[in-house]
Amino acid sequence: MLKIRRKRLMGTGRQSVLLVAIFFMAIFIGVGYSYLNNNLAVTGITNISKNTWNVHFEDINVTTGSVAGGTSTIEDDSAVVNFQVPLNTPGDYYEFTVDVVNSGSINAKIGSIVNTGLTPDQKKYLEYVAAYSDGTEIKENDLLNANSSATIKIKVKYRNDIEESDLPTEDQNLDLTFNLNYVQAD
Repeated sequence: MLKIRRKRLMGTGRQSVLLVAIFFMAIFIGVGYSYLNNNLAVTGITNISKNTWNVHFEDINVTTGSVAGGTSTIEDDSAVVNFQVPLNTPGDYYEFTVDVVNSGSINAKIGSIVNTGLTPDQKKYLEYVAAYSDGTEIKENDLLNANSSATIKIKVKYRNDIEESDLPTEDQNLDLTFNLNYVQAD
């Protein structure tokens, strides 16, 4: 029985050597794999600049010759211009200019225009015009670059080239609206 035991001990030694060899082989395979394996990474830093949106009205100037008693004011955080004017006699008019200012850092354009305009009967005795100060028509998609301005001229006039039959038969209060909706330019 002793001999058998000895064989077992010799078998256990071979197993130990074999286990140690497998252990070192696994380490060498792991090191070799990690040596051949690469991790790729992309890193970067970006800086986002502060941007502002600020399109508003400034500087109302009433044109010389406009009727007395008219008023025009900038209200609601410089987003609305209100005017009130009595036009009593044919030939009376009220005209003023106002600057549309883009003091932000984002280019703007006119996204839409709402102009209540006048009815066909009102057009017989009244003119209502909103245009750029040089007479150019204000249109959708007109650009207003950052840190720039455009001057708009508003004129309402009691026409003097009308027939007596076209004169209004009673006093009228007209609500005239010209809304410019500015949006971010592409």
